[in-house]
Amino acid sequence: MNVIEVAVYALVLTKASLPFTCAPHGADGASCSNGYSATVDGDKNIVFQDGVAIEKMPDGGLKFSNGINSYWGSMGWIQFSNGMSVRRDNRGVFRFNNGMACRSLPGDTVDCQPEASD
Repeated sequence: MNVIEVAVYALVLTKASLPFTCAPHGADGASCSNGYSATVDGDKNIVFQDGVAIEKMPDGGLKFSNGINSYWGSMGWIQFSNGMSVRRDNRGVFRFNNGMACRSLPGDTVDCQPEASD
């Protein structure tokens, strides 16, 4: 697990439109300023504090224990069944269909901010 994964999944779960940051917390965790935090379970799934677990499927898809799943959409976007979608641009920024963007900062911190779409 890395902090950018936690930030991206937290944004998918919340459909956030307000800024937040995430940073490492302990050996196997990350905490975000929006109240979300996650750790890794014994099966290497990311588990959020509310019990939602994210499993990486063999085909590369993601399965959320709350029923959200993902699939590859057009133009390289990952589509989520809750209406969110995300793509990683050539600078490593994760851009969302709701105008948010998450980027890694020094110190393993991730910053997610509203940003105008391309």
